[in-house]
Amino acid sequence: WVTKIFDFAENCEWDEYAITMQNLKNSALNIGAVNFAELSKKHEQAANEKNIHFILSQYEEYIMMLKKLIIKTESEQ
Repeated sequence: WVTKIFDFAENCEWDEYAITMQNLKNSALNIGAVNFAELSKKHEQAANEKNIHFILSQYEEYIMMLKKLIIKTESEQ
């Protein structure tokens, strides 16, 4: 996921970025990661609105949260 997100942002593929955020939002809700789902929704909306400033200013925090969530879910399996 991290590589896909980076590629979409790097290449300004905002439609693909938005779809990925929507998928991550739904997955996060399925496992009860509400805070991450809310942030994913904000990124999805920003991508749909082409709000590049928001995406880039929040990108590092989002990726850190995603990595932590991945580690947490892997350790629970």
